[in-house]
Amino acid sequence: MCFYTHYYSLLGNSHAYQKKTLEIQLLPSLKQSLIAYCQPIANGPMDKVEHVVAMALAAIDGSDKGLKIKGVDNVKAAAKATRC
Repeated sequence: MCFYTHYYSLLGNSHAYQKKTLEIQLLPSLKQSLIAYCQPIANGPMDKVEHVVAMALAAIDGSDKGLKIKGVDNVKAAAKATRC
């Protein structure tokens, strides 16, 4: 199971029930697990969707259970590539 923190933050305050449901379902599964930070420096040489996807795939291959990814396009591409 993967958890994308950017998606969680996109829910906003109007989706409190969805946030609580995510917390109840996901937090126990993430306990004592690593959440990888797959965010390049803004406007840096690796600030491209394909690089973010590569970082996400490497993190999942390394048994990380969560990914922190910024940007809707990056989240969508990583979710599709990792099939989470």
